[in-house]
Amino acid sequence: MNEMTAGEVAENLERLAKDFEEVGTPGNARILRYSASILRRVASGELAEVVHCGECKFLHITALTAYCPIMNNYPAKDFYCGAGERKDGEK
Repeated sequence: MNEMTAGEVAENLERLAKDFEEVGTPGNARILRYSASILRRVASGELAEVVHCGECKFLHITALTAYCPIMNNYPAKDFYCGAGERKDGEK
């Protein structure tokens, strides 16, 4: 399988956007350029994947609550923090 980096995908999207501009579909070109800008931010490290509380190994779930000892709080399952670690061991 040929895996590309986020930066390489962004470059390809920029090329496709140029092609869409040339054939007269600027709306599609804008979408591709926006997608490329997000991927460039991922490649630079500005954006990173997070672990939501519902997927975190630290969250203690009972029948009535879900408690996080790291935050000393009762977060929603779709909340996240920088200390989260997936139940399967990935950060």
